[in-house]
Amino acid sequence: MYDRISILNIIRQGTGSTVGFIEGLLDQIREGERIIREQAEKIKALELILKKDSHNSSKSPSGDKFRKVKNNRVKSEKKSGGQKGHKGKTLNLSENPDKIEIIEIEKCSCCKGDIRKEKIIGIERRQVYDIPKVKVQITEYQSEIKKCSNCGKINRGKFPEEVSNVVQYGNRIKSFTMYLMHYQLIPWERTVEIIEDVFSHRISEGTLNNVSKSCYGLLEKTEELIRAELLVRKILHGDETGMYVEKQLGYLHVICGKDITYYSIHRRRGQEAIEAIGIIPRYKGKFMHDFFKTYFKYSCEHLLCNAHQIRELIFVIEEEKQEWARPMMELLLEIKEEVENKKLIGKSSFEKEEIERYENRFDKILLEGFKENNMVDKKERPKKKVK
Repeated sequence: MYDRISILNIIRQGTGSTVGFIEGLLDQIREGERIIREQAEKIKALELILKKDSHNSSKSPSGDKFRKVKNNRVKSEKKSGGQKGHKGKTLNLSENPDKIEIIEIEKCSCCKGDIRKEKIIGIERRQVYDIPKVKVQITEYQSEIKKCSNCGKINRGKFPEEVSNVVQYGNRIKSFTMYLMHYQLIPWERTVEIIEDVFSHRISEGTLNNVSKSCYGLLEKTEELIRAELLVRKILHGDETGMYVEKQLGYLHVICGKDITYYSIHRRRGQEAIEAIGIIPRYKGKFMHDFFKTYFKYSCEHLLCNAHQIRELIFVIEEEKQEWARPMMELLLEIKEEVENKKLIGKSSFEKEEIERYENRFDKILLEGFKENNMVDKKERPKKKVK
């Protein structure tokens, strides 16, 4: 730090000392300005990170604990309830009821006369859909034992293959408990309660654990078949969600096609887990995901999920105040709505002219985004071929 006297002494030393002193100060000023710019950029980047949540980025909702998240849903002009053209579902009279109860008439409601022998002139039908009373059914298999009178050999009847113990549970009740626990995600203790409440039978948590382990082993072949089927699908979708397993953070990895899904739990989210699962490293089709950078290490064709694109566009609109992002978001939502409308009338794809029209609008908006971010010359235009 220089005071007034120090500066005067430098000036008295002559022009060379003064110029050298000023140049040194200018270098310090330029260095200070550089540091300020870098810090401003870092502060801006950190502020943008803090402003990101599940409504405007690919971040998981689990990271939104301490902030109120805006609702992404755009208010629809449609009325609430079923839409026009939607096929509703209601109960209809069955032509083959399981049980028929005849309600007989003995006396006339007017004169109280006996009409039991009068001719029936009509029937009014009403039906009740209900669940019959259920209980655990115990089936005893009795295997005959016979001694051959010719050779003296003791012969025993052969039990069914699935009947291997003296007392055991059958496949239906075991399947039902697995359905409750692993599909409906009902905890073990509540599964025990459901079985007792519905079937009046008490099953232990230890038994559920043993059944679960047995089912896991039996599904190994099914798992391999699912993996093999996914590898030949034209389009796959992938995601990974943090969840706690045995009090430790892990990830539920999901890879699915239109009608088939593969789940896998792994301690890691990235490449180690993807390699262990072994589907994406071998997949050569189109893979839709949420921008997770590890996926881009693999040679499949990458498609970016529009739900995540919408969130990113919301961030650009709200935080970076860029004009091009709103019409882009509106275009993507318009295309989605048109897809849904086509489904209602039984169409599964767009006409070539419709595709060209949407692609032209997409390119135009994209060019505006490039201009706003100084990424292309005004005369340049993205080129795309219609497939």
